[in-house]
Amino acid sequence: MGESALIDVPVVLHMHIPKCAGQWLDSVLYRILEQARGSGRFKTGSNAGVLMLEDPRFKANIEAFDREIESRRGVRVVSSQKFMHQFPPELGGRPVKYVCMLRDPGDQLLSFLRYSIEGYGTFKSGFQTKLPEGLGEMSLADAAAKLIRQRPGLVTHFLSIRHFSATQDQSEAVANLSKINFLGTVGRSEALVSRLCQWFDPALDVESVLPPERINGTTENEDAEFEARDLPEFREYLDWDAVRISRVLWQHAKEMECAHEPKVCH
Repeated sequence: MGESALIDVPVVLHMHIPKCAGQWLDSVLYRILEQARGSGRFKTGSNAGVLMLEDPRFKANIEAFDREIESRRGVRVVSSQKFMHQFPPELGGRPVKYVCMLRDPGDQLLSFLRYSIEGYGTFKSGFQTKLPEGLGEMSLADAAAKLIRQRPGLVTHFLSIRHFSATQDQSEAVANLSKINFLGTVGRSEALVSRLCQWFDPALDVESVLPPERINGTTENEDAEFEARDLPEFREYLDWDAVRISRVLWQHAKEMECAHEPKVCH
């Protein structure tokens, strides 16, 4: 496939919402692209692949993002946590297909807490200085109470509303959500993978592109999680506006997901 033909090749943009199995989905996209290229369906030259684009210049800077995509014609998939709030149908002169996974906001918080506790002391200094002191030695419940109380902005920075609306407006966020071409939820991640395989190459076997590592779900340490969820601080967290709106988005995502797979949704 020549350079001129690539103008019409869509670029898949993974809207990586933190703590929504984004790294897992990146791994899936790598595997899909590798197998699709191996089958001969996509031949985009030596620069074909997945681009991880985390430069803060692209955060809500559509012009800079557009120029970057235009300079990388061979890239088929772009993954970024920094591209927010705008969902143009084209970037760099190429059509865009958006893919995203969402998660229940309470589960997102628990995942973030596990991530913070397990990685405490090994994170780069910039992130660790934002965490309450001693978080790595705490139980999940104690960490939840301390983090919610002392760093409320930190525990909401990853919520989906922050990525779908610059002003955290619910109607704007729902409208932007409807622009996602391939939308899934963490609980039914394999259904999203199946749809992506169908788009890239219908001959792909879903099982062959699933990573060996499981998604960091909320079934581990169930006793500790139930204890954390029962805290007054946790219940207060679930009533915050950003959390409630993110839960609305998550419910919309489940409905949109089921619309694609009506036979397996109940």
